[in-house]
Amino acid sequence: MDVDKPLILTLCRPDKRKNISGVIKAYGEDNELQKKANLAIFAGIREDIQTMEENEREVLTEILLLMDKYNLYGKMAIPKRHDTSLEVPELYRIAASTGGLFVNAALTEPFGLTLIEAAASGVLVVATGRTVDSAVKVLKENYVPVPIVIISSVGSEIYYNYKKELIY
Repeated sequence: MDVDKPLILTLCRPDKRKNISGVIKAYGEDNELQKKANLAIFAGIREDIQTMEENEREVLTEILLLMDKYNLYGKMAIPKRHDTSLEVPELYRIAASTGGLFVNAALTEPFGLTLIEAAASGVLVVATGRTVDSAVKVLKENYVPVPIVIISSVGSEIYYNYKKELIY
């Protein structure tokens, strides 16, 4: 990965409802975005994918297959583990300081803790409308600016506003 590029960050457990594949497909199908930014997917903590629950195993396998399909080696990272108390806040700060963004493309999200954490760190958040209601309420109640771009679907639209800033 080119450390001078902005970081596009996704952080969630490996669950089909989190729509990690949508994030990778949107990035993988956009050559301009690949030239402008790195993608990091933190999809839970794992030892051996083969021993995981079926849903997690399928999601992680799909992530690796999509990385291969779009030849995202050197452009995308998928670490096996991270320290939630020390490294996660730093990941948000890195995304913010590089001019990157945090993507939550979940198909459904009852609360959205990662949205709150990311926004409180100052990183631009891109999320589907189904994921943001509770998070925005909490942020406003605590007087935290809400740098959230709400999108209706995942695909090329997920990065539209962000990509526009990077390319032009």
